[in-house]
Amino acid sequence: MKFARVYTIAFLALLAVPALYAQESHVQRRYVKDTKLTVVTSDALYVINMPTQFMALQLRGRYPDQNQPPKQMPDKISLEFSSYTAQPLYRNDESHRLAVKADEEVLDFGLMSYVALQENGKDTYARDKTSALALRAPIPPDALVRTTHPGKGLTLETMSATNVPLSQITKMANAHQVLMKIGNTVFALTATQMSILREFASSITPANVESLAAARTPTDAATAVPSSVPSDSNNASLDATLRWLKKELPQNSSLKGAGVPARFEAVDFSGCKIKYRMYPALPTVPGGNSRLTYGINEYQLNLADLNPESVRDTGLKDFSMIFFETRDHEPKIKQVVSANDEGHAGRPLDEKQNSSGSFTLSNAEAASQIRAAFVHAIKLCQAQP
Repeated sequence: MKFARVYTIAFLALLAVPALYAQESHVQRRYVKDTKLTVVTSDALYVINMPTQFMALQLRGRYPDQNQPPKQMPDKISLEFSSYTAQPLYRNDESHRLAVKADEEVLDFGLMSYVALQENGKDTYARDKTSALALRAPIPPDALVRTTHPGKGLTLETMSATNVPLSQITKMANAHQVLMKIGNTVFALTATQMSILREFASSITPANVESLAAARTPTDAATAVPSSVPSDSNNASLDATLRWLKKELPQNSSLKGAGVPARFEAVDFSGCKIKYRMYPALPTVPGGNSRLTYGINEYQLNLADLNPESVRDTGLKDFSMIFFETRDHEPKIKQVVSANDEGHAGRPLDEKQNSSGSFTLSNAEAASQIRAAFVHAIKLCQAQP
């Protein structure tokens, strides 16, 4: 692992402002009653400020109950990066892998999740100009990339390393120097940023962390994958895996979640080129003209085009989700929006090519099992001539 090129970011203009890093806490804790979890978030760390790029890092974690210090191990930790440039830098898979050098030890965080958004209005970003969803993500006024490219729309690339073990955060916090490498970009954390990292680590670490870590089983019982589920461990055939997915995806789909609730239909799972449809559970747009209905979305993709490393599951309060991405984020997932003809797919209304997709599922156990089978199917399809 080469860490030859290091950007030691002074960021003098911002660090000179007393309000930026004063002596108060730089880690926020918020207890969420609905989920009975404490969410811990650090201030944004400005790790790169150059005329060609601005990048911020934020640390996030959560643990059960609201004790401080926590009495249980954190169930989720993530490192979240936001990069602003004139042109995208990290689209290819090899370009958004994260490695961290903590003193002399190199920690491999693997492939990070990745989303690229284009500026569509001041500090507002969307996938494209036709997207109905937009994210407001302002950057500091002293960010050099903004002043270097006045009036020019920037690209926002967000990357996340999720499910980070507490042990890796501890190694980083205990180090004298931390270097981070994303693709060809290398930078060092400053002394102030190291202090915030240590405060974050302290906020999510139980006092009896050694005994809790020793008591943990290798596989969490809630997400253990039974031997009956097609997966890499039992080397199930492609046909058996696809038949299992065709049955389990509709049975475990959820109408909860973000966006319009939709029912899953497995149209074609007979081979590596699969097809499925999402039927809106709401017949018409609430509050709108009664003739205005939600369209039916059909997705067509070749499993061999997906990156198995990109398949991730995440559990939320009332549902879980599986996310997946194509290799090098090539737009190879075809989405066809059809008219809703009384619950049937009518004439095509729109067509687009995507680089990512998702399934909304009823619970974490189902998501874990479907993820294992889905990853196995992708690998089998990629192994085919």
